[in-house]
Amino acid sequence: MKEKLRKLGLRLYIKYICPIRFRKEKKRLINKDFTIVSDNCWGARVYQEHGLPYRTPFVDLFIYSEDYLKLVKDLKGYLGQELVFVKNSRYIGEVNYPLALLGDVEVHFLHYSTEREALEKWTRRVQRVNYNNLFFKMNDSDGATRSLLYEFDRLPLENKIIFTAKAYPDLKHAVQLKSLSHQNEILNGQDMKIYRQYFDVESWLDHV
Repeated sequence: MKEKLRKLGLRLYIKYICPIRFRKEKKRLINKDFTIVSDNCWGARVYQEHGLPYRTPFVDLFIYSEDYLKLVKDLKGYLGQELVFVKNSRYIGEVNYPLALLGDVEVHFLHYSTEREALEKWTRRVQRVNYNNLFFKMNDSDGATRSLLYEFDRLPLENKIIFTAKAYPDLKHAVQLKSLSHQNEILNGQDMKIYRQYFDVESWLDHV
């Protein structure tokens, strides 16, 4: 019931709130055909705010940081593999939502009701990926150690961003969400609610 109410609220948010709240941002954005590879639901929120279809399979799910780095180093290779659903995560044990392996990468379909739903939507959205216009986003959470953050920061990816709660002045691509500085990391969903206070996503997507 809780997940059904969440999905209903999301549909209402997308249909009624986004067109009003983000009408200026939607008009600003020039680049309409991009793929965001996000370690959590943040990328989906960006598509919602601009009234765009999901051109990414990374929607309503999360990936632990260690696995996320594996994925982005060989995105085409991983997305070309089949999902294999399992019951237990090597990070947290048994879960009560659909969980799949993409090779050796765990994909946690946190907001999906069934494995079938997760597979159908993942398969459909993988076909929409624009490999010529990729954007990568990572958080400082879900097992993101300092060394993993620095490794991601140094990867030869043209368009990438790291949202953090603490300041990392020596990370070139880090954006601190300063209102969360009292925390060690960004907690679930916080980045989606406040990121615009600190980051101009339209300029990022338009390569400004």
